[in-house]
Amino acid sequence: AGSSLYYGILFNGDHSTLSPEGYWEDASMLLVTTDGRYGFWTCINGSWNVSTGFISNAAVNAGLDAWNVLKVIVDNATGDHHLFINGQYIQTINSTYLTGGKIGLSMWDDGIAGTASVDYIKVSAVNKADLKKIRLIRNTDLDNGAPAAK
Repeated sequence: AGSSLYYGILFNGDHSTLSPEGYWEDASMLLVTTDGRYGFWTCINGSWNVSTGFISNAAVNAGLDAWNVLKVIVDNATGDHHLFINGQYIQTINSTYLTGGKIGLSMWDDGIAGTASVDYIKVSAVNKADLKKIRLIRNTDLDNGAPAAK
């Protein structure tokens, strides 16, 4: 329920310090919305250092009863974050601010309290050779969220 529900995963985060709003002070996150958008952010000491804003994408299942599968492959050596939604590669964002930390879940609602459910979580090592099969899309202007293929 609610007007606009936002939910997703946090990674390379620090859960020990929270902002007054309840956010992790240090974390990167991939979020989707109930109206079919996604966004990527990195927050350091309460400052949003990397942000795509929310971007409409057909890969996101919209609606209050929709399920979405989110996947992020993080290469902490390079800062590359490869984003996937419902099995579709979306883009790669480079953020070298955080190179390790905890994994968590995020959810909030702009209106009345909302509810989100998590069905399955998996954390595993990645075979980097599999990434060579993907034509990487890098974000050149993180403030307006316009991805550019390279």
